[in-house]
Amino acid sequence: MRASESDVPIRECMLKSFIDEGLNKNEAKGEAKRLFKTTLTSIDDHLRTYPLKHLKYYFQRSSSSPHRAVPAPDAKKFRWTAEIQEAMMRLTPRDFEILVGNVFSRRGFAEVAVTPLSRDGGFDYVARRDPSTLAIGENSTPRILPDQNWYIFGQAKKYSLHNPVEVEQVHSLIGAIHTLNQGGGTPTIDRLKGKLEDWGWKQNSALTPSFATSGRFRSSIPGLAARQNWGVLDGEQMAQNIISLSRTIRTANDANALVKRMSQTSLSTVTFLQ
Repeated sequence: MRASESDVPIRECMLKSFIDEGLNKNEAKGEAKRLFKTTLTSIDDHLRTYPLKHLKYYFQRSSSSPHRAVPAPDAKKFRWTAEIQEAMMRLTPRDFEILVGNVFSRRGFAEVAVTPLSRDGGFDYVARRDPSTLAIGENSTPRILPDQNWYIFGQAKKYSLHNPVEVEQVHSLIGAIHTLNQGGGTPTIDRLKGKLEDWGWKQNSALTPSFATSGRFRSSIPGLAARQNWGVLDGEQMAQNIISLSRTIRTANDANALVKRMSQTSLSTVTFLQ
Protein backbone atom coordinates (compact mmCIF):
# COMPACT_ATOMS: atom_id res chain seq x y z
CA MET A 1 0.00 0.00 0.00
CA ARG A 2 1.23 3.53 -0.72
CA ALA A 3 1.82 5.69 2.33
CA SER A 4 -0.92 8.06 1.26
CA GLU A 5 -3.51 5.30 1.38
CA SER A 6 -2.78 3.64 4.71
CA ASP A 7 -1.51 4.32 8.20
CA VAL A 8 2.19 3.92 9.00
CA PRO A 9 4.32 3.33 12.13
CA ILE A 10 5.52 6.78 13.21
CA ARG A 11 9.01 5.81 14.45
CA GLU A 12 9.87 3.69 11.41
CA CYS A 13 8.64 6.37 9.04
CA MET A 14 10.67 9.09 10.75
CA LEU A 15 13.78 6.89 10.72
CA LYS A 16 13.41 6.31 6.98
CA SER A 17 12.81 10.02 6.48
CA PHE A 18 16.11 11.03 8.07
CA ILE A 19 18.05 8.33 6.21
CA ASP A 20 16.52 9.51 2.93
CA GLU A 21 17.65 13.04 3.82
CA GLY A 22 21.26 11.88 4.08
CA LEU A 23 21.85 11.24 7.79
CA ASN A 24 23.80 8.12 8.68
CA LYS A 25 22.00 5.35 10.53
CA ASN A 26 23.11 6.38 14.03
CA GLU A 27 22.27 10.06 13.44
CA ALA A 28 18.90 9.07 12.00
CA LYS A 29 18.14 6.90 15.04
CA GLY A 30 19.04 9.75 17.39
CA GLU A 31 16.89 12.30 15.58
CA ALA A 32 13.99 9.85 15.25
CA LYS A 33 14.19 9.02 18.96
CA ARG A 34 14.06 12.67 19.99
CA LEU A 35 11.34 13.58 17.53
CA PHE A 36 9.30 10.50 18.40
CA LYS A 37 9.17 11.51 22.06
CA THR A 38 8.09 15.02 21.08
CA THR A 39 5.54 13.63 18.65
CA LEU A 40 3.77 11.51 21.23
CA THR A 41 3.43 14.39 23.66
CA SER A 42 2.75 17.47 21.59
CA ILE A 43 1.65 17.13 17.95
CA ASP A 44 -1.59 15.15 18.22
CA ASP A 45 -3.52 17.22 15.69
CA HIS A 46 -0.66 18.99 13.93
CA LEU A 47 0.36 18.10 10.39
CA ARG A 48 3.83 16.72 9.99
CA THR A 49 5.59 15.48 6.87
CA TYR A 50 7.07 12.00 6.93
CA PRO A 51 8.73 11.45 3.54
CA LEU A 52 9.14 8.00 2.04
CA LYS A 53 11.45 7.39 -0.89
CA HIS A 54 10.34 9.63 -3.77
CA LEU A 55 7.13 10.54 -1.91
CA LYS A 56 6.08 13.09 0.71
CA TYR A 57 2.66 12.86 2.30
CA TYR A 58 1.09 14.40 5.38
CA PHE A 59 0.05 12.43 8.42
CA GLN A 60 -1.37 12.96 11.88
CA ARG A 61 -1.59 10.67 14.86
CA SER A 62 -4.36 8.11 14.89
CA SER A 63 -6.89 8.75 17.66
CA SER A 64 -7.46 5.02 18.10
CA SER A 65 -3.79 3.99 17.91
CA PRO A 66 -1.47 6.79 19.11
CA HIS A 67 1.69 5.03 17.94
CA ARG A 68 0.53 5.10 14.33
CA ALA A 69 0.01 7.93 11.85
CA VAL A 70 -2.85 8.25 9.40
CA PRO A 71 -3.15 10.49 6.31
CA ALA A 72 -4.35 13.96 7.24
CA PRO A 73 -7.42 15.53 5.59
CA ASP A 74 -6.61 17.46 2.39
CA ALA A 75 -3.03 16.19 2.52
CA LYS A 76 -2.77 16.11 -1.26
CA LYS A 77 -2.91 19.91 -1.35
CA PHE A 78 0.64 19.92 -0.04
CA ARG A 79 2.07 17.10 -2.14
CA TRP A 80 4.48 19.58 -3.77
CA THR A 81 6.11 20.49 -0.45
CA ALA A 82 9.36 18.63 -1.17
CA GLU A 83 9.62 20.13 -4.65
CA ILE A 84 9.08 23.67 -3.33
CA GLN A 85 11.59 23.20 -0.52
CA GLU A 86 14.24 21.87 -2.88
CA ALA A 87 13.62 24.81 -5.23
CA MET A 88 14.19 27.21 -2.31
CA MET A 89 17.55 25.60 -1.58
CA ARG A 90 18.63 26.17 -5.20
CA LEU A 91 17.96 29.91 -5.04
CA THR A 92 20.74 32.48 -5.08
CA PRO A 93 21.24 34.36 -1.78
CA ARG A 94 19.54 37.47 -3.15
CA ASP A 95 16.58 35.50 -4.50
CA PHE A 96 16.13 33.78 -1.13
CA GLU A 97 16.00 37.19 0.57
CA ILE A 98 13.30 38.31 -1.85
CA LEU A 99 11.33 35.10 -1.32
CA VAL A 100 11.31 35.37 2.48
CA GLY A 101 10.32 39.03 2.34
CA ASN A 102 7.51 38.27 -0.09
CA VAL A 103 6.21 35.34 1.97
CA PHE A 104 5.94 37.48 5.11
CA SER A 105 4.38 40.32 3.16
CA ARG A 106 1.77 38.14 1.48
CA ARG A 107 0.94 36.48 4.80
CA GLY A 108 -0.34 39.79 6.16
CA PHE A 109 2.65 41.86 7.26
CA ALA A 110 2.23 45.46 6.12
CA GLU A 111 5.97 46.22 6.16
CA VAL A 112 9.02 43.95 5.87
CA ALA A 113 12.71 44.90 5.82
CA VAL A 114 15.66 42.55 5.28
CA THR A 115 19.45 42.89 5.47
CA PRO A 116 21.96 41.44 2.96
CA LEU A 117 22.85 37.76 3.28
CA SER A 118 25.88 37.14 5.52
CA ARG A 119 28.71 34.66 5.05
CA ASP A 120 26.98 32.03 7.18
CA GLY A 121 24.01 31.91 4.82
CA GLY A 122 21.70 34.03 6.96
CA PHE A 123 20.17 37.48 7.09
CA ASP A 124 18.11 39.52 9.54
CA TYR A 125 14.62 40.85 9.00
CA VAL A 126 12.03 42.93 10.81
CA ALA A 127 8.33 43.20 10.04
CA ARG A 128 5.20 44.99 11.16
CA ARG A 129 1.66 43.70 11.10
CA ASP A 130 -1.48 45.72 11.69
CA PRO A 131 -3.52 43.89 14.39
CA SER A 132 -6.70 44.50 12.40
CA THR A 133 -5.43 41.93 9.89
CA LEU A 134 -5.04 39.22 12.53
CA ALA A 135 -7.78 36.62 12.53
CA ILE A 136 -9.27 35.74 15.93
CA GLY A 137 -7.18 33.00 17.46
CA GLU A 138 -4.31 33.45 15.01
CA ASN A 139 -2.12 35.05 17.62
CA SER A 140 -2.85 34.15 21.22
CA THR A 141 -0.40 36.45 22.97
CA PRO A 142 -1.89 39.23 25.15
CA ARG A 143 0.49 41.89 23.77
CA ILE A 144 -1.68 42.33 20.64
CA LEU A 145 -4.26 45.01 21.52
CA PRO A 146 -6.67 46.76 19.14
CA ASP A 147 -4.46 49.86 18.91
CA GLN A 148 -1.11 48.06 18.73
CA ASN A 149 0.99 46.86 15.82
CA TRP A 150 2.74 43.49 15.98
CA TYR A 151 6.50 43.76 15.44
CA ILE A 152 8.88 40.88 14.80
CA PHE A 153 12.67 40.69 14.67
CA GLY A 154 14.07 37.61 13.00
CA GLN A 155 16.83 35.77 11.25
CA ALA A 156 16.60 33.52 8.19
CA LYS A 157 19.11 30.86 7.17
CA LYS A 158 19.47 29.43 3.66
CA TYR A 159 20.46 25.99 4.87
CA SER A 160 20.17 22.47 3.51
CA LEU A 161 18.49 19.60 5.34
CA HIS A 162 21.96 18.32 6.27
CA ASN A 163 22.73 21.53 8.15
CA PRO A 164 20.03 22.12 10.78
CA VAL A 165 19.64 25.39 12.66
CA GLU A 166 21.12 24.86 16.12
CA VAL A 167 19.78 26.03 19.49
CA GLU A 168 22.81 28.31 19.91
CA GLN A 169 21.82 30.20 16.76
CA VAL A 170 18.33 30.83 18.09
CA HIS A 171 19.81 32.05 21.38
CA SER A 172 22.05 34.37 19.34
CA LEU A 173 18.90 35.93 17.88
CA ILE A 174 17.55 36.54 21.38
CA GLY A 175 20.86 38.21 22.23
CA ALA A 176 20.53 40.47 19.18
CA ILE A 177 17.05 41.54 20.32
CA HIS A 178 18.47 42.34 23.76
CA THR A 179 21.19 44.45 22.10
CA LEU A 180 18.55 46.27 20.06
CA ASN A 181 16.49 47.00 23.18
CA GLN A 182 19.60 48.36 24.88
CA GLY A 183 19.96 50.94 22.11
CA GLY A 184 21.76 49.02 19.37
CA GLY A 185 25.47 49.17 18.82
CA THR A 186 26.21 47.28 15.59
CA PRO A 187 25.63 48.67 12.08
CA THR A 188 23.11 45.95 11.17
CA ILE A 189 21.10 46.22 14.39
CA ASP A 190 21.15 50.01 14.18
CA ARG A 191 19.65 49.88 10.67
CA LEU A 192 16.94 47.45 11.77
CA LYS A 193 16.21 49.51 14.87
CA GLY A 194 15.84 52.60 12.72
CA LYS A 195 13.37 50.86 10.43
CA LEU A 196 11.30 49.61 13.38
CA GLU A 197 11.21 53.13 14.81
CA ASP A 198 10.08 54.44 11.42
CA TRP A 199 7.11 52.08 11.75
CA GLY A 200 6.24 53.32 15.24
CA TRP A 201 8.06 50.82 17.44
CA LYS A 202 9.38 52.19 20.74
CA GLN A 203 12.47 50.94 22.55
CA ASN A 204 11.67 48.11 24.99
CA SER A 205 8.23 47.64 23.44
CA ALA A 206 7.11 44.11 22.53
CA LEU A 207 9.20 42.49 19.80
CA THR A 208 8.57 38.87 18.81
CA PRO A 209 11.61 36.71 17.96
CA SER A 210 11.22 34.93 14.62
CA PHE A 211 13.42 32.38 12.86
CA ALA A 212 13.05 30.99 9.32
CA THR A 213 15.11 28.46 7.36
CA SER A 214 14.97 26.71 4.02
CA GLY A 215 16.08 23.55 5.79
CA ARG A 216 15.19 22.28 9.26
CA PHE A 217 15.67 23.02 12.94
CA ARG A 218 17.34 20.82 15.49
CA SER A 219 14.47 18.76 16.89
CA SER A 220 14.42 20.48 20.31
CA ILE A 221 13.85 23.97 18.87
CA PRO A 222 10.11 23.86 17.92
CA GLY A 223 9.14 22.83 21.45
CA LEU A 224 11.39 25.49 22.97
CA ALA A 225 9.93 28.11 20.64
CA ALA A 226 6.37 27.12 21.53
CA ARG A 227 7.10 27.49 25.26
CA GLN A 228 8.77 30.88 24.77
CA ASN A 229 6.25 32.13 22.20
CA TRP A 230 8.89 32.54 19.48
CA GLY A 231 8.05 32.15 15.82
CA VAL A 232 9.91 29.42 13.91
CA LEU A 233 9.35 28.54 10.26
CA ASP A 234 11.27 25.61 8.76
CA GLY A 235 11.66 24.88 5.06
CA GLU A 236 8.67 22.56 5.08
CA GLN A 237 6.45 25.25 6.61
CA MET A 238 7.88 27.87 4.23
CA ALA A 239 6.90 25.60 1.35
CA GLN A 240 3.41 25.13 2.84
CA ASN A 241 2.99 28.91 3.01
CA ILE A 242 4.07 29.29 -0.61
CA ILE A 243 1.64 26.57 -1.69
CA SER A 244 -1.20 28.18 0.26
CA LEU A 245 -0.58 31.43 -1.64
CA SER A 246 -1.07 29.69 -4.98
CA ARG A 247 -4.40 28.69 -6.47
CA THR A 248 -3.20 25.61 -8.30
CA ILE A 249 -0.01 23.61 -8.67
CA ARG A 250 -0.50 20.68 -11.02
CA THR A 251 3.06 19.68 -11.90
CA ALA A 252 6.62 19.91 -10.64
CA ASN A 253 7.24 22.58 -13.27
CA ASP A 254 4.39 24.63 -11.79
CA ALA A 255 5.97 24.33 -8.33
CA ASN A 256 9.40 25.45 -9.53
CA ALA A 257 7.89 28.31 -11.56
CA LEU A 258 6.01 29.52 -8.47
CA VAL A 259 9.21 29.71 -6.40
CA LYS A 260 10.95 31.51 -9.26
CA ARG A 261 8.17 34.11 -9.54
CA MET A 262 8.11 34.77 -5.79
CA SER A 263 11.90 35.14 -5.60
CA GLN A 264 12.59 37.45 -8.53
CA THR A 265 10.54 40.57 -7.87
CA SER A 266 9.96 41.97 -4.40
CA LEU A 267 6.64 43.45 -3.39
CA SER A 268 6.41 47.19 -2.69
CA THR A 269 6.04 46.44 1.03
CA VAL A 270 9.50 44.81 1.20
CA THR A 271 12.56 47.00 1.85
CA PHE A 272 16.18 45.88 1.37
CA LEU A 273 18.59 47.50 3.81
CA GLN A 274 22.20 47.98 2.72
